[in-house]
Amino acid sequence: MKTQQSRYAELETHLLKHHPWRNPEIAAVPIVAGSEACLRWLTTHTTPAD
Repeated sequence: MKTQQSRYAELETHLLKHHPWRNPEIAAVPIVAGSEACLRWLTTHTTPAD
């Protein structure tokens, strides 16, 4: 799953609450580089709608 750093805690809470495993592997990794189109897609699709 992908999200912005500012929304990580919200995603982690959701996953821990709804995942069937008692200890699912949840990890955050930084994106240090990416194509402009990919990074734009990430921003567009991980920003909450107002």
